Order: sequence, then C-alpha cells, then structure tokens
Amino acid sequence: MRKSLLGLLATALLIAGLPLFATAQNQPKAKKIVLVGMNTDHKAGEHEYMAGLVILAECLKQTPGVEVTIIKAPEYPKGEKKKGWLPGWPAEFKALEEADCIVCFCRTAGTYFMADGERKEKFQELMKKGAGFVSLHWAVETTKQFGDPTFMAIQGGYYEPNYSTNPHNTATVQQADPQHPIARGWKPFQARDEFYFKMRFMPEAKPVLTATLTGYDKKEYKDETIGWVYQRKDNKGPLGEGRSFGFTGCHFHLNFGIEDFRRMIVNGILWTAGVEVPQGGAPVALKAPVPKIPDSKGAN
Repeated sequence: MRKSLLGLLATALLIAGLPLFATAQNQPKAKKIVLVGMNTDHKAGEHEYMAGLVILAECLKQTPGVEVTIIKAPEYPKGEKKKGWLPGWPAEFKALEEADCIVCFCRTAGTYFMADGERKEKFQELMKKGAGFVSLHWAVETTKQFGDPTFMAIQGGYYEPNYSTNPHNTATVQQADPQHPIARGWKPFQARDEFYFKMRFMPEAKPVLTATLTGYDKKEYKDETIGWVYQRKDNKGPLGEGRSFGFTGCHFHLNFGIEDFRRMIVNGILWTAGVEVPQGGAPVALKAPVPKIPDSKGAN
C-alpha cells in the first residue's frame, strides 16, 4: 500500500512538472544583437559612436527576448607610429560569431570589413548564416573598390565618396513606406543632421525613410532616400533570411534625444534581427535626458 501511494505521488509530481518543463522548452531563443562602435573621430557631440550605442542598447533591452552586447573595434594604441585599425579578427569580435544581428555605428564599415582579408572572410561567413546587418551614418560608406559588388551585396546600398553627398540639413524625416514595420509608432519628425544622399543602391533595395534636402549646390532634392531595407539575395541561413537596414543620419549625438528618432532606429534594428516590431513601435524610454556632449567616461 505504501509503495502504491509513493508511486502515485511520484506520478502526480511528474505530471505537475510537465507543463512547466514544456513551457520552458517552448520559450523562443533570445535574439542576440551586437552593437559595434569605435572611438569618436569628430569634435565633441558629433560621431559619438559608443555613447550613441549605449542609448540604443538601453532602448533595445526594453523589448522582451532581446540580448544586447556592445563592443568597440580596437585600434593601434596611441603613440605608435601606425595609425588606424588593427588588422585581422580581434578577440572582441568573438561576440559577432553568435550574433543574430550586427549593428555598426562606426567609421566606414564597408572598408573596415572588406579591406582586410581575414575580416572580410569571417564577416561574409556571418552574413551567409543569415545574420542581420544594420549600418548607421558613416558606417554606410566605402569606396567603389569595396562597395560594388562586395559591400553592396550585404548592405543593399552604400555612400560612395565623390559621388554621394553629405551636407548638413534641418529636414523632416518621412516614412517612405508607412506599412513597413520600421514605420510603426512614430510620426514624421524634424532634425538637424548630416543626412547622406545620392547613394548607390541595389535595384531590390527599398526606401523606408526619405527627406527633402538641400545640396551643396543650393538646389532642393525632394524625397531623397536616407534609410532603406534590403533582403540579401544569397544570405538565407540558419539565423534567418538575411535582412539589412541602413540609415544615413546620427551625426549629432543630440538627435538621440528625439523619441521618434530613437524609435525609428530601434524598430529598424529589431526588424533586421527578425524580432516582431510592436504595432505601437518599440519601447524607447530613457532614464536620463540625452546631453549635447556625452560623458566620454560612461560611453567609452
């Protein structure tokens, strides 16, 4: 009798635990988003790569099922004769190998990843797995040597020096496709930025953000593409369907203080990572106001 009762109790406990175990097993795997920055290369308040990524990380972490890591691309130590980026695949980039989405807010990402043989090979491997790729501001640039067709095939478009243009403008950022998930939860907003335009694009790249801008020639250019999405042709893999998103703004750090600006970018990152963007847009609340010039100690 005692053995029977113990058996029934064990069975009851096993059955009671099954739903909990099944629920844990059915939990979707967190999407890993890795943000890549560098030391700033402009005056204070401009091209604040690491500080901008800290803000984006704070926003992204508010969406359930997202893990965020920030890394800085290493450069030669100050004082050495050599200047610029260290060659190869640095130890810091181990995080990229597990990323569902890579976000670059840095200097000329196309040249950075395509000019070095080892970096190019490893980066293309990640793209072939279907990892998402996001480029912000100067990260959308490379030279024609590395841009067409190599970087173009990853990003769907790029800024080409001596062809594209980059005057500072105060402009209204519009939704080119109001039905796209990136357009959710924000309305057109005005910002002063260095919006790049006259870009090189793949025919399949689709505009999602436009603005009417004034060029260096003082002419007005209507509905120029400043943000686009691209479904990469040969990059469907275990991580997804190979999405890319580019946005040419983010020159001035202060623009991260605009809620619609933040939501637009965070929506774009989530979509690229394969995360469902909420109908009302991603949550992007901040614990503190965005300063014009960030505290470099906290950002870098």
